[in-house]
Amino acid sequence: MNQLYVMLLIALFFAACATSEQPNIEYGKAIQRDKKLSRIEKDDKVFIEIIRDQQERVAEIRQYSEYLEKPQVTTYRYNKDNQLIERNYWEDYIDYYTYKNGRLTEMSIENKNHPEWKRRFVYHYDDKNRISKADIYKIKTKTGFILFEYDENNNTTTRKEYALEYPESVFAEYKFSYTDGL
Repeated sequence: MNQLYVMLLIALFFAACATSEQPNIEYGKAIQRDKKLSRIEKDDKVFIEIIRDQQERVAEIRQYSEYLEKPQVTTYRYNKDNQLIERNYWEDYIDYYTYKNGRLTEMSIENKNHPEWKRRFVYHYDDKNRISKADIYKIKTKTGFILFEYDENNNTTTRKEYALEYPESVFAEYKFSYTDGL
């Protein structure tokens, strides 16, 4: 389950909103800096290794564990506009990202071993070009939705998931905080 949260955080990293210093939000693009994280060690052993492609984009992440013989590998593919279009993880799952006019419009998830298990997220935008809502589908049936909240710098602060069965109750909530200066 811990790996699920790591993968979710990585996915959110790629879909995170830009700050107010950037007038046009471009979903799926990771902000590039001079220094790039290449590995994380835990107890003096490699825990996460980040491999980049020729354009310096994250191409592969390897997560090592003392309990597994080989690392968990996540691979990433991008389109010509440098937007994430595919993420493969846990050997079984593939996320596909679809864009229209530079905006992330849809994400779908497949499980190679269970083709009947499919999830799809359809994104809606507010008047400030931020994702405000995502409708959740299981195959073709709408099962829930996600609402997003932002701070004055256009940073995502809250992501609340709801099931259609219980639309008044939050199924899951994620809160984000930011540091100054990056």
